[in-house]
Amino acid sequence: MCKLGVASQPDPCPFREQIVGPGECLSMPDADGGWVWYVRQGWVAVSSTEASGAELSCSVRGPGSMLGLEALVGATFPFELWTLSRVVLCKLPAEGFQTWLGWRNLRADTVLGCAVEELAQRSTDRQEICGTATTRVARFLMRMSAGQQTAPTRLPIPARVIARVLSMRAETLSRSLTQLRKAGALVSGRAIIIADRERLARFAANN
Repeated sequence: MCKLGVASQPDPCPFREQIVGPGECLSMPDADGGWVWYVRQGWVAVSSTEASGAELSCSVRGPGSMLGLEALVGATFPFELWTLSRVVLCKLPAEGFQTWLGWRNLRADTVLGCAVEELAQRSTDRQEICGTATTRVARFLMRMSAGQQTAPTRLPIPARVIARVLSMRAETLSRSLTQLRKAGALVSGRAIIIADRERLARFAANN
């Protein structure tokens, strides 16, 4: 009996066992269903891609991993989930998972929502250090200016902070900003001001 079964006692475990062979797709980004998966045996790949099909991140999860907690706060699972080996899973719809946990109150929902959002943000942080230097800078600037559709948009973030977040040297950041300014995505000058979001988005989509 796995730890979920032990935790369910004295009631029957509500999770459904699923045995899947290697090379099977368990979930695609934004798929309907809202499942929570627990990996009992085997290995799965968790990856994310851009609209162009370029891979942003890829990680491997094995026994003891719980995936899909985004569904508990109404969010969709933003990753592709593939089996790398024969896998034994325990799965449960998000609503059933909440019932199994035995709580339904505003405080618990709020804390869990914050925790899931933080996990998602860490994934985004890892994605932002992938790709060329200019792509990483453009992607970061697009995220920091999300919701500000009008141009020009000034970003009051020191360049040294951007360089640290993106794990790059100050000189590398400077060259990337210069390239974006010459392309018309940013306004010329020392300040970081977005001049054209469409041009900046094209740089963010490249690798």
